[in-house]
Amino acid sequence: MLLKDKTIFLVEDNPTNLAVIRTLLVKEGASVPFDPWGHRTVQGLLDALDLYSAGINLILLDLKL
Repeated sequence: MLLKDKTIFLVEDNPTNLAVIRTLLVKEGASVPFDPWGHRTVQGLLDALDLYSAGINLILLDLKL
């Protein structure tokens, strides 16, 4: 569990990519809140900060949304 107690926020609009990336990260122990369309990313980040007391360790963002 390399990513135990880590939070990685994921923004990805391709459902297949989202599922694969999220599955791999969760399998390694990470918490992975996500925004599938990029429309609510800022609010999603704020919500995740409230939910995960340790904060967000990494943001993975699809730049070609």
